[in-house]
Order: sequence, then C-alpha cells, then structure tokens
Amino acid sequence: MRCLLAAIAIVAIPAMPLSVIAADACFAPLSKGEIVAQAVFTCLCLIDWSQTIEIAQHPESNNESNPILGHHPSIRRVNALIPLGIASHALITWSMPKEWRKWWQYTWIGIELQSVHVNWRSGISIPF
Repeated sequence: MRCLLAAIAIVAIPAMPLSVIAADACFAPLSKGEIVAQAVFTCLCLIDWSQTIEIAQHPESNNESNPILGHHPSIRRVNALIPLGIASHALITWSMPKEWRKWWQYTWIGIELQSVHVNWRSGISIPF
C-alpha cells in the first residue's frame, strides 16, 4: 500500500498541469493546520522508526512490511531511509498546491498510524 501511494505521488506531482504549478499555488507557506498535520505525521514516523529498528534487531521473529526497506532491513538502512522519507514528505507537502495538501497529509498519517498499530499488535513496543 505504501509503495502504491508513493508511486502515485511520484507520478502525480510531475503530471500536474502547468497552470496548477504556479508560483502562488505551490510552495506557499504551510498553514497552522498543515504544520500540525506534518508534526503528527513526523511523530508517527518516529514511532514507526523505533519499531522498525526493533524489527531489524530481531529478524528471526519479525518482518518489515515496507517493501522499500525489505523484510529484514539492516539498522543502517533503516536509519538512512526513514529520515529521508520524513524529509521527502515535508518537501512534497510544501511543493503541493494548498488544496491537495490535506489529502496528501491525512492519507500518509493514516498509513503511518496503521503501520504503528500493526507493529504494536504484533508485539513490537511503542517506545514511551
């Protein structure tokens, strides 16, 4: 699911009509609500990151579901790709037209929330 949504984003942003990609439509400052949504997404990613490190430390009992990381990622891979994903999400959010941002942010909040929940239900702790 994550891979599908990432592919949609990768295709959708370059495919935006030029009229939509105007200086006043994209790269506008984030609203307070968008900043809060980005903070929620980032917090969920930090929890997922911690859980993914636990998965990487115990490959005999856990599998990672993110196809980009692979079923048994190394801690180095986890520590490289998850911060990259967080930063990319923020940059993509900022680059989008304002009317698309909520859809983008809430979709990814839902994906991360599901990942954290599935990991938790599998016995992987939430680190606080």
